[in-house]
Amino acid sequence: MFEKITPEQAGISSRRVTRFLSRCERNGLTMHSVLMMKGDKLFAEYYWAPFHKDFNHRMYSQTKSYVGVAIGLLEEEGKLFSEDAFEGLATTYKNNSKVVKALCLHVAHTCNLNCSYCFAS
Repeated sequence: MFEKITPEQAGISSRRVTRFLSRCERNGLTMHSVLMMKGDKLFAEYYWAPFHKDFNHRMYSQTKSYVGVAIGLLEEEGKLFSEDAFEGLATTYKNNSKVVKALCLHVAHTCNLNCSYCFAS
C-alpha cells in the first residue's frame, strides 16, 4: 500500500526508532502496532503479539476522529456543501417556542425521550 523506506532514508536514525519502541514496551504501553511515516512513505512498522499486519483492529472512537478530520478537509476544500432549503424558516421557528416544542414532540420517537427540553418535569 505504501512505499517502504529505511528510517535513514526518511532522515531518522534507526537507533532512535528502536529506542522509541523499547521505551513503549518498557513503560507497558498497551498498543497493537506502530506505523511511522514521512509523507506517503512508511519507514517503520512494528506489531506487538498477538497482533500482525493483517489483523482486523477495532478502532472504536478513533474512527469518529478520522471521519471528523475527513469531513473538515472536505468542507475546507469546498467539496462538502448543499443548499439549505430551510434556512429562511429557522429564524421564524427559533422565535416561536410553541413551534419548536411541537417539532420536538413530533420527533420524540427519534430522540428516544432523552430531550430534556420536551420531557422536563
